[in-house]
Amino acid sequence: MDHHKSNKFTWKVVNFTKLKTKKKHYSTVFTLAGYNWRIVIYPKGNKVDCLSMYLDVCDSNTLPLGWSIDANFNLAVVNQINDNESIMHDTAAAHFHAGACTQGYTSFMPLATLNDPDGGYIVNDALVIEAEIVVSTNPQLHDQDNEMLITEDNCMINEDMMGNEICFDEMATALLAKLEDDKVSVDVRFSDFVEIKSNNYVDVGVFKVPANLESIANQFLARHPDIGTGNSVDYVNNITFIVLCSTLKSMDTTSSNKITETLILKWMDAIRAALHFGFKVDFLKNHLKSVTQAYLAKSTRNSRENKELQAMLTELSNKRKDLDLFTVRCADKDKKVNTELRKICEAEAAKFPGETYSYFSN
Repeated sequence: MDHHKSNKFTWKVVNFTKLKTKKKHYSTVFTLAGYNWRIVIYPKGNKVDCLSMYLDVCDSNTLPLGWSIDANFNLAVVNQINDNESIMHDTAAAHFHAGACTQGYTSFMPLATLNDPDGGYIVNDALVIEAEIVVSTNPQLHDQDNEMLITEDNCMINEDMMGNEICFDEMATALLAKLEDDKVSVDVRFSDFVEIKSNNYVDVGVFKVPANLESIANQFLARHPDIGTGNSVDYVNNITFIVLCSTLKSMDTTSSNKITETLILKWMDAIRAALHFGFKVDFLKNHLKSVTQAYLAKSTRNSRENKELQAMLTELSNKRKDLDLFTVRCADKDKKVNTELRKICEAEAAKFPGETYSYFSN
């Protein structure tokens, strides 16, 4: 029998309409069910015309390696005039872990409904939010391929995109822009690449690489013998080359259904580091852009085909109070599904028929 711990937290957001609407806002840290949490909101939406709201595990970087929390939780916006009109979303069997410590709803409720002066959700410029969390102390197995929760940072596959593709251009453009923005980083360090710590090195050209990267390094130098390092390399250049090879190996071996936005940005950071130290690898930036477009096409295509996620979408849709807005957005689907950007992404996806985005498959 499962054992559970349950509590409720109420957050009164005062001066709600005066918040800096383009930024996310956090509640105070609160302790429920033995863990520290906070609520995250986007008053004007996380790239959608809806209030976006998530539940975040605080101080996740201080938790033990391999930590996870199995929880059921609900988030609610309280109607301060008629409690029966309060809007609540329930989430069953959420699996919080280091790769998904912030989970919730990108499209919690339409902004038109939220901001209705007679709606009862904002009274005296205050919004009232409630969170209830039930944590199971029994570990459960989770199929990472079928996680149905939406994380804050990876909202590429969310309830809006699964039901229609109005958001596709916006989401795709945002991710592709991150690849071009040198200020966007996931703070990659050399220590993130475990191969660097190897004790077994072999010579590949002028470089010394871990033995498990020998094959990748040989393929890379065979295709690109002049990458700008000359006949000798120093310690930093050698480490940078190892990071490049590790990145190529990751592209070569990571299944396409395991790709995430964070991983793509990690790959880009490695390529940027190589360019910074004088490596002539602009072609890898072009390859990664192609990979990203393929990822966008495949991930959204897969989510449309997933019947379980479609069932979830139907359930969420039925809970929405503003069905008129939802209907209008869905009716617009046929007009926007075949956008030029989607056509480009689908064309790039066709270049990667296999299970990975290997640089050497082209």
